[in-house]
Amino acid sequence: MTARSTRAMRVLVLGGSGLIGNAIVRRLIADDCRVTAVGRRRDRPPNLQGVRADYVTGDVGDRGLLDALIESHDVVVDAAAPYPLHLFHAASPSERNPLGHAQARMNALLSSVERHGAGFAYVGTPHVRRTSAPRGAQSRFVQRLQPYFEVKKALEEQVHEAASRGVQTIIVRPSACFGPWDTKPRAQCWLPALVTGEIPLVLQHRLNVVDSRDVADVVVGALRDASYGADIAVDGHNTSTEELFSVACDLAGVNRPRWAVPAELGVFPALFAELAWAFVGNPSPLPSLVLMLLCEQEWTDAPTVAARRPLRDTVRDALAWYRSLGYC
Repeated sequence: MTARSTRAMRVLVLGGSGLIGNAIVRRLIADDCRVTAVGRRRDRPPNLQGVRADYVTGDVGDRGLLDALIESHDVVVDAAAPYPLHLFHAASPSERNPLGHAQARMNALLSSVERHGAGFAYVGTPHVRRTSAPRGAQSRFVQRLQPYFEVKKALEEQVHEAASRGVQTIIVRPSACFGPWDTKPRAQCWLPALVTGEIPLVLQHRLNVVDSRDVADVVVGALRDASYGADIAVDGHNTSTEELFSVACDLAGVNRPRWAVPAELGVFPALFAELAWAFVGNPSPLPSLVLMLLCEQEWTDAPTVAARRPLRDTVRDALAWYRSLGYC
């Protein structure tokens, strides 16, 4: 494909109020694109306030709305692929059949993209490598237990299949991602909880983290270069939870938790706690998936694209954003 300018390109961003989606929206606008962000919130989210993008409230499962939106855009960026958060508590049809729901959504999305001749960029999941037998055994167990992993694999296979029949697709797979402009509920945000003393211990684990703005740069760069057919792994900094906590606590001027345990030891207690919450009819405030995904992380090497922003800058900017929301 021939490189082209993204200037005046019309881009539809699904999940435009999410952590990565919002960074993509802002990066596209910096390139003078015309951007429509789609989200589930009725009111314009706080991370889109003052951002020069149209905002549409809608469900991608609404095929009529989806088709009308894609028809008027050149490119679709999917940063909102669904996944099952709770293992034992299914409050909606999509949670009761997460794989079927996610595949039907992606099929409708790709069919509409193909019908209208649009480009498609999908924010997928990283491929991590297991390094030790015990961790590998636990990884295999949780991947069989938690449908999140099956769902994500199936969605990437659907995108690859669409590419094989000529749909212009790009897959970008970042490592563990964080940064400013996160609007998840405070209970799901580790950084505010850490600096306000609500996290009593460090769950020791080494991982690779990348700034959401670096991911956005890669997505927009791939669109600018028309890199259709590409499958791009985006790595950041090889670090650890201990280092992340130390940086965050230093920037916030607070003490780091004194106690530390390996993160793997927390997976099964989190599973049992989630089961107990489901038994009384409620979702767990800390789904076991959070710990499972942490334990799936590992240091990486030979990335397709490496991050540019210093880790300390990412933590500082994320803290500033959470403070602006009153989270800490």
